[in-house]
This record gives sequence, structure tokens and C-alpha cells, in this order.
Amino acid sequence: TCSRRPLAVATTANGLREQVGETPLIVGVNVGDVVAIIDAADPTTGDPADLAYQGAVALTVGAPDTAARRALQMNCTVAGNVSVTLADSSTDTVPVAVGLNILPLAASEVNTSGTTATCTYFNLK
Repeated sequence: TCSRRPLAVATTANGLREQVGETPLIVGVNVGDVVAIIDAADPTTGDPADLAYQGAVALTVGAPDTAARRALQMNCTVAGNVSVTLADSSTDTVPVAVGLNILPLAASEVNTSGTTATCTYFNLK
């Protein structure tokens, strides 16, 4: 686990929170109401959900992945909607733009029905 001792914390202009003192030991990133705490001395000791993506699994529209992952990456050449099945078997349709789109969705499938965007899809883990 990461070190969690009482600190004086400052928020920088870009939303980063860091320890005030000689050597920053803990860095946090604001994500809505949640602050992800990462130990600057050893970032691998934090919560795995706070770490960078460790890999990617290509998804084919209409073919389920063996497991939902942490995020859905879409490299789109035509904007439109993307319909996904989530880890709890619910579905969601989201609009995407041309270019790189990364959404924090635990998607197990990109559905044929409801998907109008042209993209290559990857589940990030």
C-alpha cells in the first residue's frame, strides 16, 4: 500500500495535488471527487487501479472479450455512436469524435447494433 501519513497538501494550477515540503513523496490527481494517491518513490506500491494501463486487448465489433477491462480506447476515423456491453451486462451508447477517445468503461463487447462510428477498439488493462 502507499504511504498515507498526515501531510500539508497544495493544489497546483493543473489540478495536481502534492505534498508541501522539501521532497514530494505523494502525488495525487483529482478525478472528480476522488484523488488517486501514488507514492512518488515507488509508483508500483499504489492501488493497481491508480497505475498506468499495463496492456491492451484488441476488440472486434460484435465479438465479446473474455473479460471487461479498465477502459475502452477507440481510434476513430468516422465520428458517431458506440454501443457497448458493460461488465454487469448492461449496455450504454456513447458519442465519439474522430481521433483518439479513451473512456473509463469496463466494456466486454462493442455491439454491432447501435454502433455507427468507424473505429479500431482496444480494451485497456
